[in-house]
Amino acid sequence: MSRTPLYTDDLRLAHILADSVDRVSSARFRDRPAYSPAEDGPATPEEEQKPAESAPLAPWQRAAQRSAEPEPVVPEAPADYALEVALEIEELLRAQLSRVRTRDGIAGEHAGHNGQAARQWVIAPLAELDNFRRGVPVWATLIALLDQGEPVVGVVSAPSLSRRWWAARGSGAYTGKSLAQATRLQVSEVTQLDLLSVAYTDIASWEQAGSSVPNLTPRLLHLLRSASRSRAYGSFWSVCLLAEGAVDTVVDPALSFFEVAALLPIIREAGGVASTLEGNLPEHAGTSETVSLVASNTVAVQEQVLQILNTEG
Repeated sequence: MSRTPLYTDDLRLAHILADSVDRVSSARFRDRPAYSPAEDGPATPEEEQKPAESAPLAPWQRAAQRSAEPEPVVPEAPADYALEVALEIEELLRAQLSRVRTRDGIAGEHAGHNGQAARQWVIAPLAELDNFRRGVPVWATLIALLDQGEPVVGVVSAPSLSRRWWAARGSGAYTGKSLAQATRLQVSEVTQLDLLSVAYTDIASWEQAGSSVPNLTPRLLHLLRSASRSRAYGSFWSVCLLAEGAVDTVVDPALSFFEVAALLPIIREAGGVASTLEGNLPEHAGTSETVSLVASNTVAVQEQVLQILNTEG
């Protein structure tokens, strides 16, 4: 008699949750305002050519001047549309989970923790928020379940890519549009360093990473030059490509644990391995921490990558 995997119902629930918020996030993405960066550049020539300052005013003169001049109106900062959407998505997920999983805790990237239960749902409502902000369709909602602190279910739903990736412990990792239309994932078998395809984040994130390992950028460049191919796909998509076998190694110096939690089951159920830059388990960082992530198709590749990233030179 076959035995139903332990987290099947939780995985189904995660898909239902993703379905419900994908419709909202997709509509908000279509309706997003045009991107407008904050105007905080250098002073214009007109601003630089200010008249010379006059002699200091006496206190009574300053008081008279203040009473004669109207107070300047400080414009309100424009609302961050992408962040508002992320908060909306997280609130929707929290509301649904609170109804159907009353004993489980909830940890959201923006609204914090709710409960200290042994089972905890971890939500990243809009991973790659700046892509959403700029109109790049590579963003996703990430939903994870932790049982006794161990990531056991992970769903990555990217509606603008018309793709979803998911895994549950002991059930394998899959991709497709739904549970009924799925392809099982398997990492690649490439083991030679000079044949690897490496995915990473932008160089700035390596320069600014607050890791205990110094000089990260030269080490990253050493890794990229040692490999056959390298591309900056970003966080969640890099991991999903690793699980598909399209990428052999993923390196990221600073991720929110809310993103990492959903990615770990997908990596491992597809046959890959994951650790921090220091070689520790990423899930031990805790939901309040920023965590580095190194993930590879095999233990042998992982060891080579970690050696490069932890060697001065």
